[in-house]
Amino acid sequence: MWADSFMEHTLTLENLLKISQANYFTKQGEMFSVANMKALCEQVMGSDHVQIQHGTQGLKVDKSFIIDEIKTGAIVFVPYDSDHNHDPCLKKGLKAHWALIFGLLEDDNGEVYLLARQGRYI
Repeated sequence: MWADSFMEHTLTLENLLKISQANYFTKQGEMFSVANMKALCEQVMGSDHVQIQHGTQGLKVDKSFIIDEIKTGAIVFVPYDSDHNHDPCLKKGLKAHWALIFGLLEDDNGEVYLLARQGRYI
């Protein structure tokens, strides 16, 4: 599991959902609050493993930051809106979802492809 390196026990989605529900962060797995997401991550991974970076520096800088963090072994949660076909889109948070970026591939030409999970089966 992705969290095994940070914790002594295995974290399952079922356990994560139970922890989220016990903290009143979610009813069925939805997560609308960045503050609640941070609190949940701190609880299961430890506060020294969690940071929030607001993507306000522009796409080029934000993209570089994410790539650099992934290369150091970080995992990144990214909020996005989900379109009717489940692709990311911009709907002012009305279709809010989270993606978990956990790795990347870089080809010989320097093109970077992010490895991510999104939706109900992160």
